[in-house]
Parts: sequence; structure tokens; C-alpha cells
Amino acid sequence: MKCTVQQTALKGVLTNALALHKEPGVGLSQEYFAALRRSGDGELTINIIDAPTHMEVNLPAAFEDWDMDAGFCIPKAEVQKFISFGNDKEVVIAHEKGAVTVQCDRSRLRTRSISLDSFAMMRDVMAKSIIHTTVLYMKSAFEFTVGCIPASGKNGQRITVFLVGEAGETVMHVVSSDQTRLSHVEFHLEERLSDKVVVAMPIQSVQFLAKFMKSVPDDEVVEITADENAFRMRGSDWVFQSQLEQSAVMPWERYINAKSEAIIELQTSSAKRAVSEAATVADEGRFGAITFRTENGAVCCSAEGERGAVDSVAEGHTYMEDEFCLSADGVKGFLSALEKNGVDTASIDKINSASSDAPILFSSNAINRPRLVMAQRRKVEAE
Repeated sequence: MKCTVQQTALKGVLTNALALHKEPGVGLSQEYFAALRRSGDGELTINIIDAPTHMEVNLPAAFEDWDMDAGFCIPKAEVQKFISFGNDKEVVIAHEKGAVTVQCDRSRLRTRSISLDSFAMMRDVMAKSIIHTTVLYMKSAFEFTVGCIPASGKNGQRITVFLVGEAGETVMHVVSSDQTRLSHVEFHLEERLSDKVVVAMPIQSVQFLAKFMKSVPDDEVVEITADENAFRMRGSDWVFQSQLEQSAVMPWERYINAKSEAIIELQTSSAKRAVSEAATVADEGRFGAITFRTENGAVCCSAEGERGAVDSVAEGHTYMEDEFCLSADGVKGFLSALEKNGVDTASIDKINSASSDAPILFSSNAINRPRLVMAQRRKVEAE
């Protein structure tokens, strides 16, 4: 059996899907292989597994002597080779007697294959909820979340990202927490939700999607479906599926919608620079603690460590004199996300301001209403 595909098609979303999965390596597990099969008239489907995620990419192709649903598996490392094979021309993929030949012009690559029966194809998701939105909204929400929340918590704690929506609304909330910080961002839907939606995703899946969707047009519509065990995102020529986390959604509204008192209004780029400068000396063992101090109308970001001390001033407006200590990575992630989306200012408030160690709320009036709540660090931790 044989098929012909365009090299430009191979270099599209398939390149990003492969690059974001585990290193190809060598092994007998299906995670080291990619499955190629004919899935329709003029459509070649390539499946990639990297537990707990499953990626499916569809490419236009012309077939010869290739039965519907027939196919084979080859190592991911070899798939990566033939993606870069040739020079924007037609690529011919032929399979015969357990061997695959990839040819472009006068160049040829040959590798062994294994049976398609060795590969677990993407299972059906019995749709309990269906959501439609655009790549732009979803990508910006996921980029913000993974920028603010680490991939794992203290002592290897698993981090979950929740999609939460109420029946009748046209907004989905994306929330996550590592117990010391809580992120919140919204994205808009194409239609009103018919039922309440709660989807619990591992943060590794959200990291994957935030990077993968950089290769997808911003105006492409994405369909999200979920049941009790898995969720699926479907674009025009790709499908992503991942297992769900069995976690209960946190009481995020208690913090995001809590009464707060304004402390500072910052210029995003200036604040990011000041925090980055201070973080250069903050010891990693102390979690990169940064002290914010407002006095005489100025905002100072400072840190001390074995490499010295830094005091850096950020441009902004202060509403009250205060001092608080925070972990630098979450603040940098929040400010970076705002800067990337062209947001010029950010606000810092204190929740329940009667308490000196009350949580600090970073917020913005951007269209997706990003919020980051951070627990204050004790000064003794940073000394």
C-alpha cells in the first residue's frame, strides 16, 4: 500500500505534536511509536500516545492499494526524520512486508514497522458536555495558567486545572492552584452552556495544549467534549484527548470575588523588569522570594541572597504604604502573560486587608479577566 502527501502538510501541526511528546527513544511500548492509517477518502491519520495524552492529526493524501482503516506503526524517531525529509515536495510513503519506505524526489528512507494491532486507538468520549470556542481564547487562557502555576506542587503534588461553567452562561472559567497561589482566567464561548460544566485536567495536558495551539490559526473553532473519565478537544485537522483527574473543584470564587483593598497599580513592562532584576539574586532554595514595598509613592521590588542584594523600582501608582513578600515565579508569569497580550497595567490588592498577612490579589481588566491570588511569604523565609 502507498500514499502521497505534501511535505508542507507534514511540517504543520504534526511537527508540533511530535516535538511536545516524550523524546522518541527506543522501546517496545506504544509511546515510542506513531500509528499511520487511512481514515477516509483522501485522509491519512497519524496517532501519537504519550500517557495520559493521545494526539491525532489528519493530513490530506492520495492512496494507492490502501484499504480503509488499514495501516501500520513506525517509531516516532523515524516519523521525525521523514517530516524533515525532502524540500517542500510530494512525499511518497509505501508499506510492504513489514517495511516502510519514504521517498521524496531521489532521496529515500527505509525503516521497519510493527502491526497496527499493537497500538491503542483513541477511544470514544461519551459527550456529557460540549463546548465551542476559538483557539485564541483557549490558547491565551492556557498560557496564562501554566505561566502562573508550576507543573507540580510541594512534595510532588499533582496539579489540576479546572474548566468551570454554569448553565446558561457564555463564559468558561479556568482555575488552578498549588495551595500557595490560585490562578483564574476566563474565555468566551460560541453559545450558552446547556448544563453546568466541570472538567478536571492534569496541568501537563494544559502545558501541551498551550504550546501546540501556537501552530493553529487563532480563529479556528475548537470543540471540547468530556465524560467522567476523559476530555477531548477537536480542531479542523487534529484531535487531542487526555484522561481526567479525579479531583473536586476548589472554592475559587471565595478568593477571586472577595472584597479587597487597592495597594498598587503597576505598569506591566516596568514591573516585570523590576521583578526579574530582583529575582536574579533570590536563592532558589528560598523559592525566589521578592519583597514589594511602597513608600513615598514609589514601588520597590527587592531580594537578597548569597549572590548579593537588589532593589529595583517599578513604575506605577500607590494607594497605601505597605510591604509584603511573594514568590517571584508566579508574579513573573502573571506579568509576562499580560505583556504578551498587550495589557499595559496591572493592579495589586490585599484581600481582607485587616490582616497583615492577607493574600495578595493581582488582577487586570483585560478581556479574559486574569487573576492571581498569592499567599504572602513570611519574612523569615526570605532571610
